[in-house]
Amino acid sequence: MLLVTLAPSALAVPTTAAQHEKSRADFASGNEAFRAGQYENARLRYQSALASERAFDILCNLGRTEAVLGDDALALRHLDECLKEYPPGAETAAAREKFFTLREQVRTRCAERRCETTPAATDGTDAAAPAAATEPASQSSEPKGSEAASSESDSGSSSSARWWVAGGVGALGVAGLALGVGYFVASGNTSSTAEALRDDIAGDGGACGETGADPRCDAFLDQVELAREQHTIGIVGVSAGAALVAAGALLFGLWPSGGDSASGMRVVPQFGWSPGGAYGGLRGQF
Repeated sequence: MLLVTLAPSALAVPTTAAQHEKSRADFASGNEAFRAGQYENARLRYQSALASERAFDILCNLGRTEAVLGDDALALRHLDECLKEYPPGAETAAAREKFFTLREQVRTRCAERRCETTPAATDGTDAAAPAAATEPASQSSEPKGSEAASSESDSGSSSSARWWVAGGVGALGVAGLALGVGYFVASGNTSSTAEALRDDIAGDGGACGETGADPRCDAFLDQVELAREQHTIGIVGVSAGAALVAAGALLFGLWPSGGDSASGMRVVPQFGWSPGGAYGGLRGQF
């Protein structure tokens, strides 16, 4: 997630110093929640900030958050207000352009969904186009350091990561299932060979485990041990494969909508076996 640092609009004059401080604190809390992917909490913080003080950066971030949440009607209204109050100047033109792009994306979605939108501006101001880059007005008396979330869309990279991670985990699961089934089949074939040897030995009047045992007993016991090993590997492969396939489906379904949330995801597939049995699954942070 890309953040830019801007100065609040000259239109955002606090009623009192206490209200201004509360608004800035709520605004900062909203930014932290947005970065953490807690979009509903971020919206509540921005709404609280806007109730204390009207400022362009609060409107911009509130509209951005509502766009992520899919609340396009409110997002379009707040992004319209954000762009009307966005400060002019070469220093802010690039960031304003990004919010303009986001607003047009939301407008397109609203048209497709036929969501209710606010009427177009009637004050003669063209809110649909970015302001021309002019020399910024003096802002020496304005508080500095406010942050406005950029509208640069990260949904494309998030979707790509979703497919790569979930698909990769699922593919490992399919490979594990195939390996396990293959070893199960091999175990059955080996067991059949061992049974045939045992029948031959018994048919000739021989026996294993006794003095003067049939010389074919060593081959019979080797086949029995090999069948057991193949069966164990088959259990591990099928168990781990099934767990990974399920984990891949779960990752795909629960992947966060925000790109930055996905960047904090760490997934480590684990599987193996021990004297107590086989195990398989995922270990990670979501």
